[in-house]
Amino acid sequence: SINETNVLFNLASILPVAQVNENLGSLLVFNSYAQLHRFIADNGHLYRIWPSGWQASTREYLYYSVFNDLLFPHYKVHGSIPSLTCRRFLVDWARRFYKEHALPQVPVTVNIRNNKEFGTHRNLNMESWLEFFQYCETAYPAKFIVICAASEIDERLRDCKNVILAKDYRTGVEQDLALIHSSAIHMGASSGPAAMAWFSTKPYLIVNTDLNPNLYHSEIVSQEGDFIRFAFGTAAQTFTVGVETVDLLMREFARMWGAIDLESWQSQGGYAADGKDRAFETWLR
Repeated sequence: SINETNVLFNLASILPVAQVNENLGSLLVFNSYAQLHRFIADNGHLYRIWPSGWQASTREYLYYSVFNDLLFPHYKVHGSIPSLTCRRFLVDWARRFYKEHALPQVPVTVNIRNNKEFGTHRNLNMESWLEFFQYCETAYPAKFIVICAASEIDERLRDCKNVILAKDYRTGVEQDLALIHSSAIHMGASSGPAAMAWFSTKPYLIVNTDLNPNLYHSEIVSQEGDFIRFAFGTAAQTFTVGVETVDLLMREFARMWGAIDLESWQSQGGYAADGKDRAFETWLR
């Protein structure tokens, strides 16, 4: 939706996402498809183009192509897929955040989707989540860190004693991803940040997903009733179809909770020996 009239307005949201890639050499922002196509035609010989010029011109949706044509061949050869990680100083920041605001309670990230304008069918059922958080207050030594846009915050979350709103600490995209990367468990909607959990070994529950198993290679996903799993995932990594209920959240959380090393998380935050605190980056954000 970027065009010549709003390209500068959108830079504020484009740049934080772009800087997630620490290997980024340069960033070009085009204000129209015509401008992009012209650039590819004139300079394609200087670059390796992905998606191809043809895919760009037809505006092909590439989500399933990534899994079927890139990840699946890698998985067939190596038996695994690449893991997503954050830059070291961001991991250190996230661990310091949890040490200050969560531990000895176990940090669990929750990706809230409460978009009023786009794809509202994928929004979380907040009534179920509020009841779930209330149940967990006495049932589990867990601290839930809610990740979402500031405009998506449900003010009732502030009444939950075991919930932290990341945006209250003015986190950016990279920090939100670092919080997911460094948490014990991840839960919530299937919007962008959740990919950080998909490409890891941590337990996760992604609810109310609109993933279509028929569009994946038959060996990538399996579906049993309302539950979907990636072949490269663990038994504690699950997607569900349909609106989530509090019973589902309670049942699946108990299963994920049983998959973590509780003693390690409560004693040292579940981090390896190299996870000791480093100098806190006070200049960050």
